[in-house]
Amino acid sequence: MKKIIFSIFSLMLCAMLSAQTQHEYVDLGLPSGLKWATMNVGADSVRGIGAFFAYGDVTPDYVVPGQKNGYAHSFDWANYKWSEETGKGEYSLTKYCTNDLFGTMDGRKFLLPEDDAATAIWGSEWRTPTQHDYYELLANCTQDTVWENGVFGMRLTSRVPGYEGRSIFFPYSGIRENDVWKGYDDQVVSAYMIADHEDKFGNYFSFPDMQDIFIHMMTRYIGATVRAVYNDNNHCSPVDLGLNVLWSVANINAFSYDERGDYFAWGSIAKQSSISWDTYPFGTEDNLTKYNTKAESGVVDNKTELEDVDEVAKALCGNGWRMPDTTDWQELVDKCEWVWVDTLVVPGYMVTSKVPGYENARIFLPAVGYKEDIYINSPYTDFYYYTSHLDKTNPNKAVSVYFSDITGLTIQSDLRYYGFACRPVKDKQSTALMPMPASASRAEKFIRHGRLYLRKGGRIYTALGGEAR
Repeated sequence: MKKIIFSIFSLMLCAMLSAQTQHEYVDLGLPSGLKWATMNVGADSVRGIGAFFAYGDVTPDYVVPGQKNGYAHSFDWANYKWSEETGKGEYSLTKYCTNDLFGTMDGRKFLLPEDDAATAIWGSEWRTPTQHDYYELLANCTQDTVWENGVFGMRLTSRVPGYEGRSIFFPYSGIRENDVWKGYDDQVVSAYMIADHEDKFGNYFSFPDMQDIFIHMMTRYIGATVRAVYNDNNHCSPVDLGLNVLWSVANINAFSYDERGDYFAWGSIAKQSSISWDTYPFGTEDNLTKYNTKAESGVVDNKTELEDVDEVAKALCGNGWRMPDTTDWQELVDKCEWVWVDTLVVPGYMVTSKVPGYENARIFLPAVGYKEDIYINSPYTDFYYYTSHLDKTNPNKAVSVYFSDITGLTIQSDLRYYGFACRPVKDKQSTALMPMPASASRAEKFIRHGRLYLRKGGRIYTALGGEAR
């Protein structure tokens, strides 16, 4: 372990205080623009452990050595909010289940805001990070396990050019299981909750781990700490498929990767309950007030590409995000495998990279259809997305892409007032995501008698690196 000296001045320089949120965050210069909180939810200092939460339960529990008393309860299946007993000590899931073998299937893979401890306790601008958020953090920061003022933890320091030296500290928190706290002496890693799950198991950012594996699976009822991220980018979080651009993990304003998100008319950045020419911000079909090349269609300004203020991905996501153009979509078709999936909240295509070295990277494209008036048309079969380009020969239309089983990818034009979803992309910079250590995908993780073990290379290790007997 390496010991580092942390500068109080550096912390004051790096942390930013939001007047609206009343919680501090740090801008590490990450490709997504995401900001990370300086302390855990429920903590009163950057080195405080804070509260423990079961996955999808926003009830805090502070019972841990050195922490204040709180809502003490047992973390087990019998007390887990989203389970019910089926007999003989067996329990099934009642929410956040993607396989009917484990309970009532609802297809939800990510926490909803009402079940997200960060959102429920700190407000709508905060959320629990996803796996992609943690991968981005780890790929763009150095990791050092350290003792700081008597507190053991991990310090992650940005290595993004221009942001070097900015860092955040994760105190070692252990876990809560049953009615006890389990820590380092119990050979248990620290566990920070992640927003997505694997049915009866949750995903957790964990350390220390001598196998260099940072994302572990643990039973969902386990009590874990939460490090929030500032949710100021409309759920735009990058996935590197090995292509020329980074693709967002979800559509704009979708709370999970398998939801459709909001629908926007071409050139509009406002969410609208009803979408028609009457609500379109730039005139009507025969009287356009902006983006027009023909006198018979309205005011001619010969603008054929959306300005930044009218481009929904640039306006709402910022930080280099934009609407994909036809070449971006064609590359996604040419270099990825598209497999239809109909077991999630919304059916759609699982798009998995075929680029060497990125074969495990994927995004999901839900069947969005399109919105007209208050109705969503073709919501379970078709895909419509605008580009930022006007149809020059027919200015009441914009260039768009359409995808279906039968036609594949089609470049076409659609009326500008239609509401389409938006899946943002981002041009790669020198700070783009780097691959995670290969070991992260080669070890099998499991829990036995409340302890985390890893099976790797035919041997079983404890989470702290020792070989299990």
